[in-house]
Amino acid sequence: MGQYGKSYAKVIPPPIKVGGGSADEAQGHPTIEAGMPMLQMVPPIDRWITHATFSSPEGMDDFVNIVFKTDHYSMIRFDGQPLSMIFGGSMRLVSGNEYAYIRTPVQAGTHTISSVSDSVRWMAWNYASLDGLQQGRAFGSAVGIDLSIPCNGDTLYDRAESAPCGLTTVTSWVASSGCGSIRMIHALDLNNASLIIDEGFRAGDTVGVYNVRALDLSKSASATVRTVSASGQVIDRVVTYVPDMVIASKSKHDFGEQAMFVTVMDTLTVTNPHSDRSVVVTDISMKNNEPAFTLSGFAAPFVLAEGASVNIMVSSRLVSDATVRDTLVVRTNCVDWKLTEYLVRTIGDTTTSVSGEADTPGLSFIVTPQPITETATLTLTTMERGAATIEMIDLLGNVVFTRTEEISASPQSFVVGEMHVPSGTYSVRVSVNGRQASARIVIAR
Repeated sequence: MGQYGKSYAKVIPPPIKVGGGSADEAQGHPTIEAGMPMLQMVPPIDRWITHATFSSPEGMDDFVNIVFKTDHYSMIRFDGQPLSMIFGGSMRLVSGNEYAYIRTPVQAGTHTISSVSDSVRWMAWNYASLDGLQQGRAFGSAVGIDLSIPCNGDTLYDRAESAPCGLTTVTSWVASSGCGSIRMIHALDLNNASLIIDEGFRAGDTVGVYNVRALDLSKSASATVRTVSASGQVIDRVVTYVPDMVIASKSKHDFGEQAMFVTVMDTLTVTNPHSDRSVVVTDISMKNNEPAFTLSGFAAPFVLAEGASVNIMVSSRLVSDATVRDTLVVRTNCVDWKLTEYLVRTIGDTTTSVSGEADTPGLSFIVTPQPITETATLTLTTMERGAATIEMIDLLGNVVFTRTEEISASPQSFVVGEMHVPSGTYSVRVSVNGRQASARIVIAR
Protein backbone atom coordinates (compact mmCIF):
# COMPACT_ATOMS: atom_id res chain seq x y z
CA MET A 1 0.00 0.00 0.00
CA GLY A 2 1.27 3.48 -0.79
CA GLN A 3 0.45 7.17 -0.64
CA TYR A 4 1.00 9.48 -3.61
CA GLY A 5 1.84 13.15 -3.33
CA LYS A 6 3.11 15.97 -5.52
CA SER A 7 4.39 19.52 -5.34
CA TYR A 8 3.21 22.04 -7.90
CA ALA A 9 4.87 24.78 -9.93
CA LYS A 10 3.89 27.04 -12.82
CA VAL A 11 6.33 26.67 -15.68
CA ILE A 12 6.13 28.97 -18.73
CA PRO A 13 8.28 27.78 -21.65
CA PRO A 14 10.39 30.46 -23.36
CA PRO A 15 8.62 32.29 -26.23
CA ILE A 16 9.05 30.98 -29.77
CA LYS A 17 9.35 33.80 -32.30
CA VAL A 18 7.98 33.39 -35.79
CA GLY A 19 10.04 34.70 -38.70
CA GLY A 20 12.14 36.86 -36.43
CA GLY A 21 9.14 38.85 -35.32
CA SER A 22 8.75 40.72 -32.02
CA ALA A 23 8.01 39.16 -28.64
CA ASP A 24 4.36 40.16 -29.08
CA GLU A 25 4.21 37.70 -31.94
CA ALA A 26 5.60 34.81 -29.86
CA GLN A 27 3.76 31.53 -30.22
CA GLY A 28 3.38 28.44 -27.99
CA HIS A 29 3.61 29.78 -24.41
CA PRO A 30 0.73 28.20 -22.48
CA THR A 31 1.06 27.82 -18.70
CA ILE A 32 1.88 24.21 -17.77
CA GLU A 33 1.37 22.66 -14.34
CA ALA A 34 4.51 20.79 -13.26
CA GLY A 35 5.97 19.50 -10.01
CA MET A 36 7.88 16.78 -8.15
CA PRO A 37 5.89 13.61 -7.39
CA MET A 38 6.50 11.20 -4.53
CA LEU A 39 5.16 7.73 -3.72
CA GLN A 40 5.74 6.37 -0.22
CA MET A 41 5.09 2.96 1.27
CA VAL A 42 2.49 2.60 4.03
CA PRO A 43 3.49 -0.46 6.12
CA PRO A 44 0.80 -3.07 6.85
CA ILE A 45 -0.69 -3.65 10.31
CA ASP A 46 1.62 -6.59 11.13
CA ARG A 47 4.59 -4.20 10.76
CA TRP A 48 3.30 -1.49 13.06
CA ILE A 49 5.62 -0.14 15.76
CA THR A 50 5.68 1.29 19.30
CA HIS A 51 8.39 3.99 19.05
CA ALA A 52 9.92 6.19 16.37
CA THR A 53 11.77 9.48 15.93
CA PHE A 54 11.58 11.49 12.72
CA SER A 55 12.70 14.90 11.41
CA SER A 56 10.65 17.44 9.47
CA PRO A 57 12.79 19.75 7.30
CA GLU A 58 12.88 23.52 7.49
CA GLY A 59 11.31 25.56 4.71
CA MET A 60 8.65 23.03 3.65
CA ASP A 61 5.01 22.31 4.46
CA ASP A 62 5.38 19.35 6.86
CA PHE A 63 2.65 16.86 7.78
CA VAL A 64 2.27 13.60 9.68
CA ASN A 65 -0.37 10.83 9.50
CA ILE A 66 -0.81 8.54 12.53
CA VAL A 67 -3.07 5.46 12.34
CA PHE A 68 -4.05 3.46 15.44
CA LYS A 69 -6.83 1.53 17.15
CA THR A 70 -9.50 3.94 18.33
CA ASP A 71 -9.28 2.87 21.98
CA HIS A 72 -5.49 3.45 21.97
CA TYR A 73 -5.86 7.19 21.30
CA SER A 74 -4.87 8.26 24.83
CA MET A 75 -2.04 5.69 25.08
CA ILE A 76 0.14 7.15 22.33
CA ARG A 77 2.52 10.04 23.01
CA PHE A 78 3.68 12.73 20.58
CA ASP A 79 6.80 14.53 21.84
CA GLY A 80 6.01 13.20 25.31
CA GLN A 81 2.36 14.34 25.42
CA PRO A 82 -0.78 12.23 24.78
CA LEU A 83 -2.24 12.56 21.29
CA SER A 84 -5.57 13.46 22.87
CA MET A 85 -3.95 16.42 24.64
CA ILE A 86 -1.97 17.79 21.70
CA PHE A 87 -4.37 17.19 18.81
CA GLY A 88 -7.67 17.22 20.70
CA GLY A 89 -10.57 16.59 18.34
CA SER A 90 -8.39 15.95 15.28
CA MET A 91 -8.97 12.18 15.46
CA ARG A 92 -11.00 10.80 12.56
CA LEU A 93 -12.64 7.37 12.54
CA VAL A 94 -12.11 4.89 9.74
CA SER A 95 -15.58 3.79 8.74
CA GLY A 96 -16.48 0.16 9.33
CA ASN A 97 -13.59 -0.94 11.58
CA GLU A 98 -11.83 -0.29 14.91
CA TYR A 99 -9.22 2.11 13.56
CA ALA A 100 -8.79 5.89 13.56
CA TYR A 101 -6.22 8.35 12.29
CA ILE A 102 -4.84 11.86 12.66
CA ARG A 103 -3.61 13.97 9.74
CA THR A 104 -2.02 17.18 10.89
CA PRO A 105 0.67 19.76 10.02
CA VAL A 106 3.79 19.63 12.20
CA GLN A 107 6.52 22.12 12.91
CA ALA A 108 9.99 21.66 11.46
CA GLY A 109 12.39 19.79 13.71
CA THR A 110 12.77 16.41 15.40
CA HIS A 111 9.70 14.66 16.82
CA THR A 112 9.11 11.42 18.73
CA ILE A 113 6.05 9.15 18.78
CA SER A 114 5.85 6.42 21.43
CA SER A 115 3.45 4.01 23.12
CA VAL A 116 2.84 3.59 26.84
CA SER A 117 3.24 -0.18 26.41
CA ASP A 118 4.36 -2.72 23.80
CA SER A 119 0.76 -3.82 23.26
CA VAL A 120 -0.14 -0.40 21.81
CA ARG A 121 0.96 -0.37 18.18
CA TRP A 122 0.47 2.19 15.45
CA MET A 123 1.90 3.44 12.18
CA ALA A 124 2.85 6.96 11.09
CA TRP A 125 4.32 8.55 8.01
CA ASN A 126 5.80 11.98 7.59
CA TYR A 127 5.58 13.87 4.31
CA ALA A 128 6.20 17.40 3.07
CA SER A 129 6.00 19.51 -0.06
CA LEU A 130 7.14 22.89 -1.30
CA ASP A 131 5.30 24.42 -4.24
CA GLY A 132 6.99 26.70 -6.71
CA LEU A 133 10.79 26.88 -7.07
CA GLN A 134 10.91 25.55 -10.62
CA GLN A 135 9.74 21.92 -10.20
CA GLY A 136 8.92 22.19 -6.47
CA ARG A 137 9.97 19.73 -3.80
CA ALA A 138 8.19 16.72 -2.21
CA PHE A 139 9.01 13.69 -0.10
CA GLY A 140 7.27 11.12 2.11
CA SER A 141 8.44 8.28 4.36
CA ALA A 142 7.16 5.94 7.05
CA VAL A 143 8.64 6.98 10.40
CA GLY A 144 9.55 3.37 11.14
CA ILE A 145 8.76 -0.27 10.44
CA ASP A 146 8.87 -3.49 12.45
CA LEU A 147 11.37 -5.75 10.69
CA SER A 148 11.16 -8.61 13.19
CA ILE A 149 10.91 -12.18 11.89
CA PRO A 150 8.55 -14.47 13.79
CA CYS A 151 10.37 -17.27 15.59
CA ASN A 152 8.33 -19.17 18.16
CA GLY A 153 10.19 -20.26 21.28
CA ASP A 154 13.39 -18.26 20.81
CA THR A 155 14.86 -16.77 24.00
CA LEU A 156 17.50 -14.06 24.37
CA TYR A 157 20.20 -14.29 27.09
CA ASP A 158 23.32 -12.40 28.08
CA ARG A 159 26.22 -12.70 30.52
CA ALA A 160 28.57 -9.97 31.81
CA GLU A 161 32.16 -10.36 33.01
CA SER A 162 34.00 -7.50 34.72
CA ALA A 163 37.73 -6.93 34.21
CA PRO A 164 40.13 -4.44 35.85
CA CYS A 165 40.28 -0.79 34.85
CA GLY A 166 36.58 -0.21 34.09
CA LEU A 167 36.16 -2.85 31.37
CA THR A 168 33.07 -5.11 31.16
CA THR A 169 32.62 -7.78 28.48
CA VAL A 170 29.05 -8.87 27.67
CA THR A 171 28.10 -11.94 25.64
CA SER A 172 24.53 -12.16 24.24
CA TRP A 173 23.06 -15.22 22.57
CA VAL A 174 19.77 -16.60 21.24
CA ALA A 175 18.51 -20.05 22.17
CA SER A 176 15.93 -21.36 19.68
CA SER A 177 14.96 -24.25 17.47
CA GLY A 178 17.02 -22.81 14.64
CA CYS A 179 15.28 -19.65 13.43
CA GLY A 180 16.53 -17.25 16.13
CA SER A 181 19.33 -14.71 15.64
CA ILE A 182 20.53 -11.32 16.88
CA ARG A 183 19.53 -8.37 14.70
CA MET A 184 21.36 -5.50 16.43
CA ILE A 185 23.27 -4.29 19.51
CA HIS A 186 23.09 -0.59 20.36
CA ALA A 187 23.50 1.81 23.29
CA LEU A 188 20.45 3.34 24.96
CA ASP A 189 22.53 5.45 27.35
CA LEU A 190 26.26 6.10 27.80
CA ASN A 191 27.59 8.12 30.73
CA ASN A 192 31.39 8.45 30.81
CA ALA A 193 31.49 5.15 28.91
CA SER A 194 32.04 3.80 25.41
CA LEU A 195 30.46 0.82 23.62
CA ILE A 196 32.73 -1.36 21.49
CA ILE A 197 30.97 -4.11 19.51
CA ASP A 198 33.12 -7.05 18.45
CA GLU A 199 34.35 -6.51 14.89
CA GLY A 200 33.31 -10.02 13.91
CA PHE A 201 29.65 -9.57 14.83
CA ARG A 202 27.15 -9.49 11.96
CA ALA A 203 23.37 -9.10 12.04
CA GLY A 204 21.95 -12.61 11.88
CA ASP A 205 24.57 -14.18 14.18
CA THR A 206 23.28 -16.20 17.12
CA VAL A 207 26.01 -14.83 19.44
CA GLY A 208 27.12 -11.20 19.90
CA VAL A 209 29.95 -9.90 22.07
CA TYR A 210 30.55 -6.30 23.10
CA ASN A 211 32.65 -4.34 25.59
CA VAL A 212 31.71 -1.36 27.76
CA ARG A 213 34.69 0.70 28.93
CA ALA A 214 34.79 3.60 31.40
CA LEU A 215 36.46 6.65 29.82
CA ASP A 216 37.68 8.64 32.86
CA LEU A 217 38.61 6.00 35.44
CA SER A 218 38.58 8.55 38.26
CA LYS A 219 34.82 9.12 37.79
CA SER A 220 31.75 6.90 37.96
CA ALA A 221 30.45 5.51 34.67
CA SER A 222 27.32 3.73 33.46
CA ALA A 223 25.85 2.32 30.27
CA THR A 224 22.60 0.71 29.14
CA VAL A 225 23.02 -1.49 26.06
CA ARG A 226 20.17 -3.19 24.22
CA THR A 227 20.43 -6.44 22.26
CA VAL A 228 17.56 -7.10 19.81
CA SER A 229 16.74 -10.50 18.31
CA ALA A 230 15.37 -10.99 14.81
CA SER A 231 11.97 -11.84 16.31
CA GLY A 232 11.87 -8.50 18.15
CA GLN A 233 12.84 -9.69 21.63
CA VAL A 234 15.10 -7.33 23.58
CA ILE A 235 17.40 -7.62 26.56
CA ASP A 236 18.84 -4.52 28.22
CA ARG A 237 22.14 -4.82 30.07
CA VAL A 238 23.01 -2.08 32.61
CA VAL A 239 26.74 -1.76 33.31
CA THR A 240 28.09 0.44 36.12
CA TYR A 241 31.60 1.38 37.23
CA VAL A 242 32.57 3.05 40.52
CA PRO A 243 36.29 3.83 40.97
CA ASP A 244 38.22 2.48 43.98
CA MET A 245 38.58 5.89 45.57
CA VAL A 246 40.68 6.90 48.59
CA ILE A 247 40.63 10.23 50.42
CA ALA A 248 43.20 12.07 52.55
CA SER A 249 42.88 14.00 55.81
CA LYS A 250 44.23 17.17 54.14
CA SER A 251 44.73 18.51 50.62
CA LYS A 252 47.78 20.70 51.40
CA HIS A 253 50.52 20.85 53.99
CA ASP A 254 53.13 23.60 54.32
CA PHE A 255 56.15 22.62 56.41
CA GLY A 256 57.06 26.31 56.41
CA GLU A 257 60.65 27.52 56.65
CA GLN A 258 63.03 24.81 57.76
CA ALA A 259 66.75 24.68 58.55
CA MET A 260 68.83 22.45 56.29
CA PHE A 261 69.61 18.87 57.40
CA VAL A 262 66.77 18.96 59.95
CA THR A 263 63.98 16.35 59.62
CA VAL A 264 60.37 17.40 60.22
CA MET A 265 57.49 14.90 60.25
CA ASP A 266 53.84 15.10 59.21
CA THR A 267 51.15 12.42 59.57
CA LEU A 268 48.68 12.03 56.71
CA THR A 269 45.63 9.75 57.12
CA VAL A 270 44.44 7.94 53.97
CA THR A 271 40.93 6.42 54.17
CA ASN A 272 38.78 4.04 52.13
CA PRO A 273 35.41 5.89 51.99
CA HIS A 274 33.47 2.93 50.57
CA SER A 275 31.04 1.05 52.82
CA ASP A 276 30.51 -1.85 50.40
CA ARG A 277 33.99 -3.00 49.39
CA SER A 278 37.67 -2.99 50.22
CA VAL A 279 40.28 -1.13 48.18
CA VAL A 280 43.68 -2.44 47.11
CA VAL A 281 46.41 0.22 47.40
CA THR A 282 49.17 -0.77 44.99
CA ASP A 283 51.59 2.13 45.59
CA ILE A 284 52.12 5.38 47.50
CA SER A 285 54.73 7.85 46.25
CA MET A 286 55.56 11.48 45.62
CA LYS A 287 54.61 12.55 42.11
CA ASN A 288 57.96 14.19 41.23
CA ASN A 289 60.14 12.02 43.54
CA GLU A 290 61.61 15.10 45.21
CA PRO A 291 64.41 13.87 47.54
CA ALA A 292 63.37 16.39 50.22
CA PHE A 293 60.33 14.21 51.03
CA THR A 294 60.34 10.59 52.20
CA LEU A 295 57.39 8.33 53.04
CA SER A 296 57.09 5.59 55.67
CA GLY A 297 54.52 3.74 57.78
CA PHE A 298 53.19 1.36 55.09
CA ALA A 299 54.20 -1.57 52.90
CA ALA A 300 52.51 -1.54 49.48
CA PRO A 301 50.56 -3.27 48.13
CA PHE A 302 48.02 -3.60 50.92
CA VAL A 303 44.24 -3.83 51.36
CA LEU A 304 42.14 -1.12 53.00
CA ALA A 305 38.92 -2.65 54.33
CA GLU A 306 35.58 -0.83 54.13
CA GLY A 307 35.92 2.48 55.99
CA ALA A 308 39.46 1.65 57.17
CA SER A 309 42.38 4.12 57.32
CA VAL A 310 46.17 4.06 57.30
CA ASN A 311 48.59 6.72 58.61
CA ILE A 312 51.37 7.74 56.25
CA MET A 313 54.45 9.44 57.72
CA VAL A 314 55.76 12.22 55.46
CA SER A 315 59.25 13.45 56.34
CA SER A 316 60.80 16.70 55.11
CA ARG A 317 64.60 17.17 55.08
CA LEU A 318 66.34 19.86 53.01
CA VAL A 319 69.91 19.40 51.85
CA SER A 320 70.16 22.62 49.82
CA ASP A 321 68.99 26.22 49.93
CA ALA A 322 65.73 25.86 47.99
CA THR A 323 61.94 25.78 47.93
CA VAL A 324 60.51 22.30 47.25
CA ARG A 325 56.98 21.34 46.32
CA ASP A 326 55.60 17.87 45.52
CA THR A 327 52.32 15.92 45.65
CA LEU A 328 51.58 12.66 47.43
CA VAL A 329 49.94 10.13 45.08
CA VAL A 330 48.06 6.95 46.05
CA ARG A 331 47.49 4.36 43.33
CA THR A 332 44.50 1.98 43.47
CA ASN A 333 44.29 -0.50 40.59
CA CYS A 334 44.29 1.78 37.53
CA VAL A 335 43.87 5.26 39.08
CA ASP A 336 46.50 7.61 40.51
CA TRP A 337 44.84 9.74 43.19
CA LYS A 338 46.73 13.02 43.67
CA LEU A 339 45.83 13.67 47.28
CA THR A 340 48.07 16.12 49.15
CA GLU A 341 50.47 18.87 48.10
CA TYR A 342 53.54 19.37 50.30
CA LEU A 343 55.70 22.51 50.46
CA VAL A 344 58.92 23.30 52.33
CA ARG A 345 61.57 26.03 52.02
CA THR A 346 64.84 26.79 53.72
CA ILE A 347 65.10 29.59 56.28
CA GLY A 348 66.14 32.72 54.44
CA ASP A 349 65.35 31.22 51.02
CA THR A 350 65.60 33.89 48.33
CA THR A 351 62.97 32.19 46.17
CA THR A 352 59.53 33.73 46.23
CA SER A 353 57.03 30.89 46.75
CA VAL A 354 53.26 30.77 46.93
CA SER A 355 51.08 28.26 48.76
CA GLY A 356 48.31 26.95 46.58
CA GLU A 357 48.40 25.66 43.05
CA ALA A 358 51.90 25.31 41.71
CA ASP A 359 51.08 27.01 38.43
CA THR A 360 49.21 30.00 39.93
CA PRO A 361 51.63 32.27 41.80
CA GLY A 362 49.32 35.22 42.34
CA LEU A 363 51.59 36.84 44.99
CA SER A 364 55.11 38.35 44.85
CA PHE A 365 57.00 41.26 46.33
CA ILE A 366 60.39 43.02 46.37
CA VAL A 367 62.11 44.86 49.23
CA THR A 368 64.47 47.76 48.37
CA PRO A 369 67.13 48.93 48.93
CA GLN A 370 69.48 46.09 49.79
CA PRO A 371 71.07 46.11 52.28
CA ILE A 372 68.69 48.08 54.51
CA THR A 373 70.16 50.74 56.77
CA GLU A 374 67.13 52.62 58.17
CA THR A 375 63.88 52.11 56.23
CA ALA A 376 62.89 50.04 53.22
CA THR A 377 60.11 49.97 50.62
CA LEU A 378 58.12 46.78 50.11
CA THR A 379 56.34 46.66 46.73
CA LEU A 380 53.64 43.96 46.57
CA THR A 381 52.03 42.51 43.46
CA THR A 382 49.01 40.26 44.00
CA MET A 383 45.57 39.32 42.70
CA GLU A 384 44.26 39.35 46.27
CA ARG A 385 42.54 42.20 48.14
CA GLY A 386 42.16 42.68 51.86
CA ALA A 387 44.44 42.51 54.88
CA ALA A 388 48.10 41.56 54.32
CA THR A 389 50.33 40.42 57.19
CA ILE A 390 54.03 41.35 56.91
CA GLU A 391 56.42 39.43 59.16
CA MET A 392 60.21 39.49 59.61
CA ILE A 393 61.78 36.22 60.79
CA ASP A 394 65.32 35.62 62.07
CA LEU A 395 67.50 32.62 61.18
CA LEU A 396 66.15 30.66 64.16
CA GLY A 397 62.61 30.94 62.90
CA ASN A 398 61.49 33.59 65.42
CA VAL A 399 59.08 36.31 64.28
CA VAL A 400 60.80 39.55 65.33
CA PHE A 401 58.55 42.08 63.58
CA THR A 402 54.98 42.07 62.29
CA ARG A 403 52.46 44.54 60.88
CA THR A 404 49.20 44.51 58.89
CA GLU A 405 48.41 46.53 55.76
CA GLU A 406 45.25 46.80 53.66
CA ILE A 407 45.68 45.79 50.00
CA SER A 408 43.48 47.78 47.63
CA ALA A 409 45.57 47.87 44.43
CA SER A 410 48.34 46.03 42.65
CA PRO A 411 51.20 46.79 42.70
CA GLN A 412 51.13 48.58 46.07
CA SER A 413 54.08 49.89 48.09
CA PHE A 414 54.64 50.24 51.85
CA VAL A 415 57.44 51.93 53.78
CA VAL A 416 58.83 49.61 56.43
CA GLY A 417 60.80 51.26 59.24
CA GLU A 418 61.48 51.21 62.99
CA MET A 419 62.74 47.65 62.82
CA HIS A 420 64.63 47.48 66.10
CA VAL A 421 66.65 44.41 65.26
CA PRO A 422 70.40 43.75 65.00
CA SER A 423 72.21 43.69 61.69
CA GLY A 424 72.04 40.38 59.88
CA THR A 425 70.08 38.24 57.45
CA TYR A 426 66.31 37.88 57.84
CA SER A 427 63.32 36.58 55.94
CA VAL A 428 60.30 38.75 55.12
CA ARG A 429 57.04 36.79 54.82
CA VAL A 430 53.81 38.27 53.38
CA SER A 431 50.45 36.50 53.78
CA VAL A 432 47.19 37.52 52.03
CA ASN A 433 43.99 35.43 52.09
CA GLY A 434 45.87 32.18 52.52
CA ARG A 435 48.53 32.97 49.91
CA GLN A 436 52.08 33.33 51.17
CA ALA A 437 55.43 34.50 49.80
CA SER A 438 58.86 35.05 51.39
CA ALA A 439 62.23 36.59 50.42
CA ARG A 440 65.59 37.16 52.11
CA ILE A 441 66.76 40.64 53.18
CA VAL A 442 69.95 41.99 54.77
CA ILE A 443 69.98 44.70 57.48
CA ALA A 444 73.22 46.66 57.93
CA ARG A 445 73.24 49.24 60.73
